[in-house]
Amino acid sequence: AIADDQISFRAHSVVDPSVSFSQSAFGLDTDSIAFVTLTQTPPWGGSGQQARRRSTSHFIYFVTFMRDDQNNLMDASHDKGPRYRLARMRKTRSAHWVAGQNPGLLDSAYHRTDWWAPDAWEALHDGFGGQNIETIANNVVAFEVWTYDGSGTEQFNYDSTQHGPPLWTDIYLQVLGESDMTRAAQLWGADQAAATDFIERNSRRYSARIHFRNREGFAE
Repeated sequence: AIADDQISFRAHSVVDPSVSFSQSAFGLDTDSIAFVTLTQTPPWGGSGQQARRRSTSHFIYFVTFMRDDQNNLMDASHDKGPRYRLARMRKTRSAHWVAGQNPGLLDSAYHRTDWWAPDAWEALHDGFGGQNIETIANNVVAFEVWTYDGSGTEQFNYDSTQHGPPLWTDIYLQVLGESDMTRAAQLWGADQAAATDFIERNSRRYSARIHFRNREGFAE
């Protein structure tokens, strides 16, 4: 991830539709993360040396409803819902250049440090076929992100334009198996306390710590 005082890494610690795509799962907030990253390193990724060096992607990871085989949203009104997934949106795009525009800075991560906000994300994708949402994991019940600044202090709602490049990020993912998620969804509509207890007893939990190597520059 590229993170500095101009290109922002953003971790949303609360669900807020005005600034985040993530939503609550089984009554609890979930987190989301957004960052710009180099998609490929030279000499790959485009025609011409300049294009290769500007090859980047904008990523947003968030929790949203799953979809069934007919592409119907599996929310609380669905007969097998609610069911949640970890998803991402991405668009390969230079952080400071837009095809067909010159200079194009008004539609870039450099111009808007809040490029991850819903209204900015819509603008970022104008003329590029809309938002393609990819499923990373189904049957998700929790996705949490803790991000630490250069002094090792965890910052709520981390924004690198305010706190500087992150030192590391801890990621926690909690999922259920297919049959357990079916049971949890059924319980949620009848007895939310029982559903919460069932989820806690049957979840699989994964965690990872990711260090931001770009703090070291391009020495390696």
